[in-house]
Amino acid sequence: MKKLHRYSLLAVFVGSGASLAAHADPQVQMDKRDPTFDAGPVKITLGGFTELAGIYRAHNEVADVGSSFYKIPFPGAASNFQNTPGATAGANAQQYYEPEFRESARQSRFALLAQYGDGANKLEYYMETDFLSSGTTSNSNESNSYTLRMRHFYADWQRDDWYVLAGQTWSLATPFSSGLAVRKQYNPLTIDAQYVVGFNWARQAQLRLVKNFGKSVAMGLSLEEPQTAGILTSNPAPAAGTGTSDPGDGSGLTNPSTKYSDDIAPDVIYKVAFEPGFGHYEVYSLTRFFHNRGRGNGDAATDLKNHTTVAESIGASFLLPLVPKMVDFKVNGLWGRGNGRYGSGQLNDATTNPGDGSLSANWETQVMAGLEAHPTNRLDLYLYAGMEQQKANWGNGGKAGVNAQCDLNPAIVTPTTPTTNLACSTNVGTERMVAFGGWWKAYKGTLGNVQIGLEGSYLANRTFTDATGNTGKTNDPMAFVSFRYYPFQ
Repeated sequence: MKKLHRYSLLAVFVGSGASLAAHADPQVQMDKRDPTFDAGPVKITLGGFTELAGIYRAHNEVADVGSSFYKIPFPGAASNFQNTPGATAGANAQQYYEPEFRESARQSRFALLAQYGDGANKLEYYMETDFLSSGTTSNSNESNSYTLRMRHFYADWQRDDWYVLAGQTWSLATPFSSGLAVRKQYNPLTIDAQYVVGFNWARQAQLRLVKNFGKSVAMGLSLEEPQTAGILTSNPAPAAGTGTSDPGDGSGLTNPSTKYSDDIAPDVIYKVAFEPGFGHYEVYSLTRFFHNRGRGNGDAATDLKNHTTVAESIGASFLLPLVPKMVDFKVNGLWGRGNGRYGSGQLNDATTNPGDGSLSANWETQVMAGLEAHPTNRLDLYLYAGMEQQKANWGNGGKAGVNAQCDLNPAIVTPTTPTTNLACSTNVGTERMVAFGGWWKAYKGTLGNVQIGLEGSYLANRTFTDATGNTGKTNDPMAFVSFRYYPFQ
């Protein structure tokens, strides 16, 4: 093991910038031995690509190549205003009413896979990085300075029909294309790094165990890193003192500019995959444990309690080769409580309960369907449609915020104070999206391949319906172009 680790670190230093596979979220595929080299008894495979992407959005999300589906601006929200230092309120730009264009190379990445052994007993070490993160000094002013990010970093041991994996990689909830094999997840072919509303995925630390039963059935269990990604505040709110998350602590290696939920147990995922001879099918359960400390409206100020809420969801997916090697049909879905974190739309996981201060898991439905066509070996086309919808569990007389003026322009309604938030809670309850595009291999030869991608998408969000029947609406049409070079594929 020490020797494997030493050789792997050497390979990172020597060859950290090479190529990967062909699609929008590739990983090193070990059935392809190029480009490889030997470091003693360890076989090293390199991967990666370089990308230049162009992004256009009709409404300014202030986002890079990964869209913020949940946070697109509403016409009547004060968050439309950028707080420009030194500018008066009326001079600030309104995000909903201005378009957004960006160029980005930050989705470029490199990867490394080290292998020892073969056949019935194999040990692997895998890492993959990109630049889709920001440090405290990151900006786009002159010399762009974005930070290196850990996408995947794990080891796995494969023996006979078993494998165990430890580290960070795709959640077991992510759909697979073949059994539950390592690095065989499938992702939408989008340029947008946030994929498509309704697609179920996460990348996080985990301990995973998988057992194969021949070539047709695989079962897996994964204990994964927890985090309550979004919490709605009930109306009325619980009494003061109720806590749901805490700021990070730099000395503890967490980010002080964000908050971390108060978790007590890992997310538990159990999945079964079937391949009966035509297509690939999966079903899985997701169990989460929401935890906080607080009190309800009727409790005394000193009457603090710990609360734990168990949330269950059921997920499924299938992949059908409608025309073998030419047209695939893909569907995935997730139904249950508290599963917002596992969808690209990132709807809230839970709502604070005004009755006892606990977290009530929101009921949510997520679904995405897609067609992928490969008319030639140089052209891939795709069409996806997805939806995420939830019902907040407001609890004991709780209700949604007011949404009577979500579609109005604050600069017109309140011209003297245009940054005033109109009656728009911006609490999104439904997201719908369509995305389409394609990839063309403009060059494929001894120097690798060059791919050009085009994508268009349309996102429509709606708030929860308030007590008087008002629902806020907003949308964001988007377009992307990508130029990628894969040196060794």
